[in-house]
Amino acid sequence: MEKPVALEKTESPDEKKKKKRGSSRAARRLAFIESRTSKSVQRVSKAVENGVSTYLDKRDKSAGKRRDGALVDFYENAAAGISKAVSESSPVLSDFAEIANSRRSRKLIRKVVRAIPLF
Repeated sequence: MEKPVALEKTESPDEKKKKKRGSSRAARRLAFIESRTSKSVQRVSKAVENGVSTYLDKRDKSAGKRRDGALVDFYENAAAGISKAVSESSPVLSDFAEIANSRRSRKLIRKVVRAIPLF
């Protein structure tokens, strides 16, 4: 009987290591959606914070002017804070539209529009 021969493979410096694969199209799309969503959420939270701080500043100013100033001017102060928050968070709608705008969704919209009968 012959003895089995064991071979060892040694890596030469000329051999390149396997290149790390990139992400799939679906993974890139999910990463894009996640990043845009987190930016939108951050924008909304910052807008709400600015709106609340506007309300608090106006409330303190009203309270300093007269005895029940904060209560009397509540509606005006709240409206100013809400207005500030809404105006700063309004670009969020276009952020979500950008997220939804993909080749697949555009094709689907075209398909639906073509299916609508014209009288």
